[in-house]
Amino acid sequence: MASIRYTLTKFLFKSLVRPMMKKAASDPEKFLKEQYKAQQKKKLPLSDLHKKYEFDEKTAGGIPYYAVHSRHKKSGGAGAQKKLVLYFFGGGFVMSGDAGDFDFAQDMADQTGADVWIVWYKLFPKTTGKELIESIIGVYKEALGAYEAKDIAFFGLSSGGSLCLDICTYITEQKLGLPLPGKLIPFSATIQMPPTTVQLDNMKRIAKKDAMFTAEYVEAAAKMMSLCGALGFLGNSVAYSWKGFPRIAAFYGTDEIYYAELEALKKKCKEDGVSLEIHIGEGMMHTWAAAPWLPEAEKTRKIIYSYIKEN
Repeated sequence: MASIRYTLTKFLFKSLVRPMMKKAASDPEKFLKEQYKAQQKKKLPLSDLHKKYEFDEKTAGGIPYYAVHSRHKKSGGAGAQKKLVLYFFGGGFVMSGDAGDFDFAQDMADQTGADVWIVWYKLFPKTTGKELIESIIGVYKEALGAYEAKDIAFFGLSSGGSLCLDICTYITEQKLGLPLPGKLIPFSATIQMPPTTVQLDNMKRIAKKDAMFTAEYVEAAAKMMSLCGALGFLGNSVAYSWKGFPRIAAFYGTDEIYYAELEALKKKCKEDGVSLEIHIGEGMMHTWAAAPWLPEAEKTRKIIYSYIKEN
């Protein structure tokens, strides 16, 4: 049974977030313009964040990333493996991260001992799909200079979860000659954009329970990406080869519309020989683990952190 906190949170999201997403679905071009204006005004309160979290401000190829470190004493001897998580925030490629991402990243670092880099990648509509992906590739190259590829994990929420797969697809398809990370942890990720007819029908069914999105929003999101000249890789990695991909631990809630793409994920991994670990949140909404006040989030985070710590 869902906790009281979860029930109240879901009600709040249905009241505040879902209307905004319905509005975006009704006029995607207007939504893009509004988000662009919001991006211009939004500024991270870095001085305040430094008071709460342990991180360094860095850049790679002109792209900011925030290197979050554990607040606990280092464990292990001098030869202990140092792990890194590249953290990709969500927001449909048009909305940036916020203080909540720093909170999640700090908890991740504290609980695993790994460094966590929050990658402040470029966003639509002021960028192209190619520039968005390459903004992340630049940070990944920086990471490879300090960590072994096998000790790096990609973690992402929503569209950030899609990026875990999209970046690997881009590296492979473009023959960049970069080693892939050791682990992928996509959470509530879209892997097929636009969705198939069957997926869309399932999304319409699930949408009755979804606290944030409608099936029409997914169609509008595909249109927004098209308007911005998005690459075929973005949100649509399933259309390309996943052969050679690292282990994947995927998370979906049964009450989110992207749950409709789980079967495609399972099929793709089986076809391309990718090791897949699936975690289903029964009755859970989109990216529920991002809400630290939820008992359900605490339980799910333990699973994520255990996976990060595995060799």
